[in-house]
Amino acid sequence: MDRSFRSGLTLLAGFALLATAAAIHAILLQTIVWTVALALAGIALIALSVWALRTELRDMLRQRRGEIALFTVGMIGVLMALAYYSARFPVRFDMTSAGLFSLSKQTVEMLKRLDK
Repeated sequence: MDRSFRSGLTLLAGFALLATAAAIHAILLQTIVWTVALALAGIALIALSVWALRTELRDMLRQRRGEIALFTVGMIGVLMALAYYSARFPVRFDMTSAGLFSLSKQTVEMLKRLDK
């Protein structure tokens, strides 16, 4: 098997492990040992394969196609971070003109007086 092909498969395996760790963390919303272990293994595989493919990656990134690929990866990363934070910190806005889905001042005051 060609060395660059093997390194490419290792790169894909690293991304798969990293995505699995992210999915487990997103589902459970807590950090556990297996999540950290999967993430570290994925990062290690990615680093190893990037090191093995450094000349091919450098040549690819200098072309226009590599520039487009980097931009795409960056935008996907921004969208994933936005999705993560929107799930982690939900915020709702009442955009109706009559304020149909807003709490009245009396309700807010009553909720403040309740025991927790």
